[in-house]
Amino acid sequence: MIFTEQEMSSRLTALKGRMKDQNIDLAFIVYPTDLYYFCGITLHATLLVPLENEPILFVQINMARAKKDSAIRNLQPSRGISTVIDYLRQTRVDGVVVGLEFDVLPVQIYHKLANALPEATFTDISPLILSIRSKKSSREINCIKKAAKISSYGFKLCEELISPGKTEHEVRLTVARKEFLLGAEIPEMRAWNKRMDWGVFASGENTTEISGYWMCETGSGIYPFRPYGPTYKKIEKGDIVCVNKGVAVHGYCVDEARTFVVGKATEQQAKIFASLCRAQEVMLKKAKHGVTARELYLAGWQEIDKAGYGKYFMAGAFYDFPYVGHGVGLEIDEPPMLTPSSRCVLEEGMVLAIEPKIIIPGWGGIDLEDTVLVTNDGGGILTETEWKLFEV
Repeated sequence: MIFTEQEMSSRLTALKGRMKDQNIDLAFIVYPTDLYYFCGITLHATLLVPLENEPILFVQINMARAKKDSAIRNLQPSRGISTVIDYLRQTRVDGVVVGLEFDVLPVQIYHKLANALPEATFTDISPLILSIRSKKSSREINCIKKAAKISSYGFKLCEELISPGKTEHEVRLTVARKEFLLGAEIPEMRAWNKRMDWGVFASGENTTEISGYWMCETGSGIYPFRPYGPTYKKIEKGDIVCVNKGVAVHGYCVDEARTFVVGKATEQQAKIFASLCRAQEVMLKKAKHGVTARELYLAGWQEIDKAGYGKYFMAGAFYDFPYVGHGVGLEIDEPPMLTPSSRCVLEEGMVLAIEPKIIIPGWGGIDLEDTVLVTNDGGGILTETEWKLFEV
């Protein structure tokens, strides 16, 4: 385990404390990322956390690995969901409130549980779990810092490799390969339809091509099956190149973006990038304990609007969905969302990806993103790449 027994135990203690506050008697956890957070390993398994007793991990595949690496000591062999249901029937769960991960649990499993345990009540435990995960320990932050070092190395490679005649796909693959050799992993996303890759690499007109998957990301991808990211387009002199990529180490993600210009940057390109830097600086100062996500968003938007680019902020020219970032951790998109409608109050220990960008239809996009630690006196940048409109 990369985390101490004390830290793993504290996570379960926090879970039970939240369960007690919300009158949840039993947590039923199957989502791999949540299993990793509470068990220290991702296996094909089910974790039961009773409020009053020790947790049990029902292991379907690789019990030997579970015995070696799991933080849970009570391990039981499993044939799948039927084994867990048999156990719950034997322990009499009449009237018990069971917490399930509603946002990611397959409906098939829910129906099996509901049919087999008609006297139980089921409630959504995902917001509770994500709230616990939102504040990172020093060991979790160290994992993110390791990912940030690899990410920064990747941007140095971009600076060397981006040149006329090479394709977006070619440069992206070269950078990704070298990052993976250093220990990088592909970040996870929390979604039933999750689709994650190394990231976005878009040049020229592709920097205004909104992807088929994320509203504020550009690049149409190679095939309709995966309609985002780099293409076979050749990079040309004068192109803007936006690189927005995720790197994970021990599952913990860093999210970072920088913008390159092939040749000399124009006056407008430099002006827009400078406005993003000012907005990022203002938001970093706001990224402190007690400030709302709404306040942070508005601080960035006002700076961009003052520069004359308010209607192009994020994907404003394409979609009416204002936001400027999100939480990051074991998944590259975690709560809170940094939006003008968010009621979330930032807390020390949260880690955010703050990503101001301007996309002007017919002209191009310019991107800047950093992974930031919320502190008592302002955000501490965990990403290491300098703020610079790179001329290559």
